Amino acid sequence: MTNALQHHALIAAKSYVETLINIRSMVVENDDEMVEVADMLKQTKHKWKVLEDERKISVTPMNERVKEINGWFKPGIDALGQLEDALKRLLADYELRKRKEQDRILKEASDVARLAAQKALAAPSAVIDAVGAAQAQADSAAASLEVLKLAQAATKSVAAKAVGISTREVTKWEVFDEKLLPRECLSPDAKKISFMIDAGCTPEEAAKKGIRMWQDMIVSARA
Repeated sequence: MTNALQHHALIAAKSYVETLINIRSMVVENDDEMVEVADMLKQTKHKWKVLEDERKISVTPMNERVKEINGWFKPGIDALGQLEDALKRLLADYELRKRKEQDRILKEASDVARLAAQKALAAPSAVIDAVGAAQAQADSAAASLEVLKLAQAATKSVAAKAVGISTREVTKWEVFDEKLLPRECLSPDAKKISFMIDAGCTPEEAAKKGIRMWQDMIVSARA
């Protein structure tokens, strides 16, 4: 049954594709040819309906079965998808908080180093006695140690990674005021334009709004 049905569908496809190739190179030159093409159009609509009905008869039982089985699995699959999103959100929120903490620590280290440098520059240029020199060296070493500790803390804050999980920072956006959007970010709304044209907009009025109107022909046929 399946092989016979497949053979029938392939024979039909081959015949209709050959006809399509011939029609695409055709031009209607007179009324007789117009009538001939109109008859072919009605025949084509009828053949399409017949072939489509045959397809539906074959696939409807299978589609119903597929729909039934999909219904069994859909709640679990949907729940897993939502669970994945929730878990990703938890990880993303944690990574964002950790990144902020890293930035804070690095800024603190930068501030410590900057203050140490300012203190060194503020020291008198005259000869410093042995005690003063030793104290300056101790202060510098302490500042360097503090910077090192802060840098290590910043490194540690981003060191932990879960196996098989990767994160990357992306930029998100949302529009809060459409009036401020630049022209290049605006897209024409085809439905609204069609509504305007159907409401009686003239070609002259449309041209003032950047729209070109022209007449085309739509042909319909009953099977």
